[in-house]
Amino acid sequence: MSPLPGYQVMPPGWAARHRPVAAATMQSPAVFRRISGGPAPYPAPKGWDGSEDIWGTEKTPVLVRVQQLNREGTTSAGEQPTSIHQYLVTAPVDGPPIRSGEQGDVIDVEGRCLSIINEAFGTYLWERDFTCVDNLTQQNPD
Repeated sequence: MSPLPGYQVMPPGWAARHRPVAAATMQSPAVFRRISGGPAPYPAPKGWDGSEDIWGTEKTPVLVRVQQLNREGTTSAGEQPTSIHQYLVTAPVDGPPIRSGEQGDVIDVEGRCLSIINEAFGTYLWERDFTCVDNLTQQNPD
């Protein structure tokens, strides 16, 4: 209920006016990628990894903000210990639809490949919040 009859707490256009402020805090270049489920082409091109850029590229990345969440987990699956760190990645409100969950998209940022597990929504949007995980056990450095 509004504090005063006939008074709207959030004025029209409020979220749109705050988007430049939120975007100014985003400093980390990132590329959002979708991992395809299809077979590899034959012969496989050099450097092919089965992913396609869906938002940003290496030359023109999307600027995001990365914050580590205090949700670290260590488990053991099939007698293999795993270590997982969670991050909050904040991106501009515009952009394509992003998949989250087990078959979700990934974000290449700060030299890491983060899997998107959830996207937060709200009534007044001025940024997009993605909860991501970094599985430290399954990293395969070259």
